Amino acid sequence: MASQALAASGEEANDSRATQNSGEDAFSMSLLMAELAKHQANMHALIQESIKPLQASVDSLNKNVKAFHTRLASTEVRVGENFEKLIEVDNQIHSLEKYNSALLNKVEDLENRSRRANLRVLNIPEKSEDGKGNIVFLSDLQKDAMGPDIFPSPPELERAHRIGPITGKFTRPFITCFHHYRDKEAVLRWSRQNQMKFGGNVLRVYPDLSAALVKKRAEFKPIKALLYAKGVQFRLLYPAQLKIVHNGESRTISSSEDATVYYKQFIASG
Repeated sequence: MASQALAASGEEANDSRATQNSGEDAFSMSLLMAELAKHQANMHALIQESIKPLQASVDSLNKNVKAFHTRLASTEVRVGENFEKLIEVDNQIHSLEKYNSALLNKVEDLENRSRRANLRVLNIPEKSEDGKGNIVFLSDLQKDAMGPDIFPSPPELERAHRIGPITGKFTRPFITCFHHYRDKEAVLRWSRQNQMKFGGNVLRVYPDLSAALVKKRAEFKPIKALLYAKGVQFRLLYPAQLKIVHNGESRTISSSEDATVYYKQFIASG
């Protein structure tokens, strides 16, 4: 019985120690969990505090990106509108250029038409007209130089004057305006086939043309030289057209470039 009692007492003691140990373990685990939770809270707070500047930067970046997208979209709209306006302006410019070119051609044509009855006479010595007056002097000069078959009486002139300042090196040309266009044409035709002379000087007679038209006509000089060397008949027509007669065929060409092409294709190799 005594042994049984001792055994029972030992078991109770063991159970008591086990219960005590279990309680201590539970308390230790509770403390550990509490410390872990505290540590997690501290880490979370630290992380949140650390990412606040980064989050602010990200928010600012997002705001800037959104603003940039808004401005970009607005810019794209404006670029599209401006592109359409540029096309419209470009079309207007081309239209104005064509209109301006047409106006310039009309002005040039009117200027040259106003000179249709004019001739330029070169190489008349200075002061030859003294004592007579320009109109009487030139009218008598043309009658005397061309003879009574062309002008039984002096041609009627409306105006006659020299152009340019006196330089002492060159004689100034005369501009003469005929009252009758046919008289001007008669002088021009005669001077192409004959020499008009005065005081031992050979006078040169040209149509009175605008500077722009003179430049256009001068562009035909190289091709005229080539045609002359080939013995091809040609004539420079008003305002600036080259008439070529080759192998019985007549061709009127309006530009020096086209005349050069025609020469290379049909005349140069002949």
